Amino acid sequence: MAKKTFRFRVDAGKATPGPPIGQALGPTGVKTPQVVAKINELTKPFMGMKVPVRVTIDMSTKDFEVDVAQPSVSSVLLNKIGKPAGSGKPGVAGEPPTGDISLEEIVKLAEERADSLTASTFKGAVKTILGVAASAGISVNGKNPKEVTQELDAGKYDQLLSKGELMFETKRAKWRCQYLHLRKQLKL
Repeated sequence: MAKKTFRFRVDAGKATPGPPIGQALGPTGVKTPQVVAKINELTKPFMGMKVPVRVTIDMSTKDFEVDVAQPSVSSVLLNKIGKPAGSGKPGVAGEPPTGDISLEEIVKLAEERADSLTASTFKGAVKTILGVAASAGISVNGKNPKEVTQELDAGKYDQLLSKGELMFETKRAKWRCQYLHLRKQLKL
């Protein structure tokens, strides 16, 4: 028989057999408490964040697999500043920032997420993370992220970005080789 896949966004380490998980999995006949225990075990490293989870159930054997994806960049940023949610009015004059984060932490996050961002340069990846910080109302080194982006464009932080740029280019070269190898195999 076929496999059935379910997607959920759960609080890491705190999933329960109630809705929406129990409600979705109940009709499949799989033991929901076992699935929830596995979800909580796999999401524990992301405590304090909402994490996307995919549960795949073999409908004939009732065996299941749980795959955990990375939490969103905004979830990671908010977790780093210790806030559950971003600003309702980011960038509005007179509105205090949700919190503050260092540019070094932004750069480190860009290094960690380089493979999942669509930026073509490391500087672009850092600017993407800065954009997420701006949307959540998080300041960077006490400044508006848009101001930090302008300083980044002016070359003020090139020394800080140099290590990440090298790592990013190495990963891009590896991806390019894999892509070309796949094209050759598929004879495209």
